[in-house]
Amino acid sequence: MSSDEISFLSSSGDPRIISLFGFLILIYYGLKIAAQASETFAKMLGGLGRRWQAQRRRAEEEAREERAAKNAVIEDLRSQVDHFVGRVETMDKRLNRLQTDADLRDDYLAYDAEWHAELDRSAAGGGFTPPPHMTFREFVLARRNTTPTPSSEAEASEQ
Repeated sequence: MSSDEISFLSSSGDPRIISLFGFLILIYYGLKIAAQASETFAKMLGGLGRRWQAQRRRAEEEAREERAAKNAVIEDLRSQVDHFVGRVETMDKRLNRLQTDADLRDDYLAYDAEWHAELDRSAAGGGFTPPPHMTFREFVLARRNTTPTPSSEAEASEQ
């Protein structure tokens, strides 16, 4: 129905025509919904019922395909998140290890600076006896024997 025909019907002054038209639309959609919901009712409507049932099946299939596609995307995103969580955990461990190594080097530099200052004081005082000096490796081994590491603390708490 064109807009001219609808405007003619509405301007004709008879509200029964518009009411009848609205009633027919309601019946059409009511029958369609009933036919899509019930196989028995669709059989009673014949070819029209079969057509509406086919529309319902197509709509259900499209909805299943859309759901499957969305689930595939979600699963892909989950696997990416799992991958990146693993990488972040690995990087966190490496960062902690690097921070521990950097702290150890800083401590050694402070020790070495103090040793050299003591050497300069001893040399200026006349009686020159240099204090014993540790290499960085000796310092690390001595520090590890006296300073508990996170792994040794965990081992001690397990015993």
